[in-house]
Amino acid sequence: MSEDTPQDDYNDEIPEFTPPSEKETLQKRLDLLGIKYHHMSGVDKLKALLEESETPAEKAEKESPRASKQQRRKEANKLVRVRISCMNPNKKEWSGEIFAAGNRHIGNIKKFVPFDVEDGWHVPEILLKVIRRKRMQQFTEKRAANGQKIKVGKLVPEYAIEVMPDLTEKELQQLAQRQAMAKSGQDD
Repeated sequence: MSEDTPQDDYNDEIPEFTPPSEKETLQKRLDLLGIKYHHMSGVDKLKALLEESETPAEKAEKESPRASKQQRRKEANKLVRVRISCMNPNKKEWSGEIFAAGNRHIGNIKKFVPFDVEDGWHVPEILLKVIRRKRMQQFTEKRAANGQKIKVGKLVPEYAIEVMPDLTEKELQQLAQRQAMAKSGQDD
């Protein structure tokens, strides 16, 4: 080592790093978003301004994973009143079908759904999506260029789905009364 650059002098020249305060950090974020604030505002006021500026998607990201998982499960299990008719000639004798769907977020949902129920049937939203996506192959005869008849297949929806309005309060009371009467008849 030479005498011109002593080691001790070099270490003294490095300024010590001090992290910005919470207030400074909030002010910088608000500046980047173009949100005006008073320079004397406190941390709580700055946080409130920042929260107001967040979009719903940003707020959803901050939710706990457990809360969002519960929300997805609730949305998937939301009941929709429908009348479903099966258009598949191979299933014309069936009174209904078991549908299942699920994933790692909501678990598995499996229900029997009857066909052609006049008053409708309540089906979880996720199963309704599965039923809407179901297709069957249907064949039709066409004439080829040489005049021969050929069968041509195409995919068509397997189910006709009619989404019905939710039950009114009066209809719910009537349904509850019918179910109570049916249950008391079984107990005898």
